[in-house]
Amino acid sequence: MYTLTPSIILTLDILGFTNLVCGAKNKEKQERLLKKIVAATADVKFIYGKLSAHPLDTETHCKVKFYTDNFIAAITYNPDNPDEKKSCFNDMLIYAALHQWRFAKDGFFIRGSITAGPNFMNDDIVFGSAMIRGHELEAKVAKYPRIILDTELYSLVDYN
Repeated sequence: MYTLTPSIILTLDILGFTNLVCGAKNKEKQERLLKKIVAATADVKFIYGKLSAHPLDTETHCKVKFYTDNFIAAITYNPDNPDEKKSCFNDMLIYAALHQWRFAKDGFFIRGSITAGPNFMNDDIVFGSAMIRGHELEAKVAKYPRIILDTELYSLVDYN
């Protein structure tokens, strides 16, 4: 079924990664970069799995896609349950921070954004206005190694 679902969206970009891959002229150098990405991603998944109430890569919760130097994750939530939206937002903050920490450990710096809105993601397609908004924030506002929160999400931040 092709249905847009309310989601918290994380979009990330590894800064300078295209130049690293294109600059790695031989297969061995490119495979070393790939191994670093695979290891960092596996570490994030493992730690996130220990900390989160929303498991990765399930039909009902967190879905993840990595392509070239870009990354997108979406956690779906029930719009009628404000506590669930806040919980998903908090989990996405953890997920984003883990990516920044783990990738920086290998010398990769990340910029990105967290947004919320309708989204669809399966094995073949990532679609939705929240993902587009997230990409715009990542590319045009973040600019440096940081994660931008969409202003719509400010109400979910607990300042206490």
